[in-house]
Amino acid sequence: MATEANKQNLIQTIFRRDSLTDHGIDVIESWRIPGIFGQMGQYFLQKDLDAALKNLDPNGSGKLTQEAYNQLCGEFVTDPAASVKFQGDEFSFKHLINLNDFARP
Repeated sequence: MATEANKQNLIQTIFRRDSLTDHGIDVIESWRIPGIFGQMGQYFLQKDLDAALKNLDPNGSGKLTQEAYNQLCGEFVTDPAASVKFQGDEFSFKHLINLNDFARP
């Protein structure tokens, strides 16, 4: 099973992979969240996700800061079964990682 540290590492890696810089702040576009959760095997109700996004993005910009993204993941990526996509695979999200994730700036 994936550990909490593996889960947090994955959450941060996905943010770095999918984020963009908006006025000097790293953000992730909220339309990407359902796809990210789907890649993780995390099931959610769209209405619950919409409500959480509305709370985390009150001005409706469609962008989440890393802090808001972490808060959202903390709320939705909690089911241990969602952290382990393949039984017996210690790090089940390796298919989401590519060589560019380890590139030096």
